[in-house]
Amino acid sequence: MYTNTEIEIQKGDVVYLTSDGYPDQFGGERYKKYTYRRMNELFQEIYKLPIEEQHDKIQRAFMDWKGDREQTDDVCLMGIRL
Repeated sequence: MYTNTEIEIQKGDVVYLTSDGYPDQFGGERYKKYTYRRMNELFQEIYKLPIEEQHDKIQRAFMDWKGDREQTDDVCLMGIRL
């Protein structure tokens, strides 16, 4: 079931759309999921950066977390600056 949610947006805001593949990726020292909390913290750190730099940091964070382990699921993530 889906829920419609309305949010106020302003010019310059960044909206991220993602599948569950990124936060569900196993990795790190203890081989745990990346988690939505950690992903949201990453977005809070980078949202003011140029989109290209955000892309690089998001990709680097994922690869660093995953390490040499297999990718758990498909990953779809899109960021849009309004």
